[in-house]
Parts: sequence; structure tokens; C-alpha cells
Amino acid sequence: MRSTENLTATFHHGEHVSLTKFWQDKDVICPNTKVFYILSGEIVIETDEERILGKEGDMVLIPAGTRHDYHLSDKGFASKYWMHVDILLDGKNLFDFYSLPFKIHVDKNEYLENLFETVLRLGKSEKLSHKLTTSSTLLSIISFYAEHCEYLDNRPGDE
Repeated sequence: MRSTENLTATFHHGEHVSLTKFWQDKDVICPNTKVFYILSGEIVIETDEERILGKEGDMVLIPAGTRHDYHLSDKGFASKYWMHVDILLDGKNLFDFYSLPFKIHVDKNEYLENLFETVLRLGKSEKLSHKLTTSSTLLSIISFYAEHCEYLDNRPGDE
């Protein structure tokens, strides 16, 4: 990373939910990046590129602007953390510069659950310390994701 690059993280909304058969939609294009951590059950997300079966212990990352469908698997239930976030590098979506897989497996991870809980607890606060903690915790979640997968750096090289 060049020293002139600026990395920011913004939380929009999210929660810890138990999903029902009504959790489904088609042709969704979210303006924010979606981050899921599946605690139980299974979800299915279909993009133009692939079909993703998210199971217990999986993290799923859907970059902003990615067209996708989603629904529960045939198991019919799931529990997950979910968030809509913006992770920006020099004011542009980080995932325009780095290609990460849509899904990684991390098992049950108390550290990761605590990160999600911290963002959900503090994310809507106007208190400066909470805003700073939320932003740094979001970056920790994305860093955790990047540490557990192979990714491509799509940034143009220095000339």
C-alpha cells in the first residue's frame, strides 16, 4: 500500500438474525458491501459468477454493486450476523482494487463474533469514541477475511 492511500470504513446497518423462509429476493444490487457470518443452517447466494452455499462457520462477502439472488437452502433455517458497510480506499470501493472470494470458512470463532457484536452495539452511536471503534472494528473484520483467503491485487502498478 502506498503511503498516500486512505482507507475508511463506514457501518450502515446490520444485526444478528434467525432467518425464516421469507428471507429471499432476486436481482438485488446493494449500494453497500454485504458481510455475513453464518452461525447455523445454510444460505444460498447466486451471483452472475457463481452459486454460493454458505454454511455454519462461513463468512460471505458480497461487494457493493454485485447483482445477486438469495434464499435459504433446503434445510430451511439459518442464523447469521449481517452488515452493510462501505470500505473505501482513496474514496473508492476497496473491492474495485482487490478481488476476494465470495466465501471463506473460518469455523466457529469467538473473536469474530465479538467483532460483529462490537459493531452492532456501537455502530449507530453518535459518540466519537464509538464511531472510531466501529470503524476500526470493521477494518478488523475485513482484515480477518483477507487473512483467511487468497486475493488478487488489481491496482495498477507504480510507474
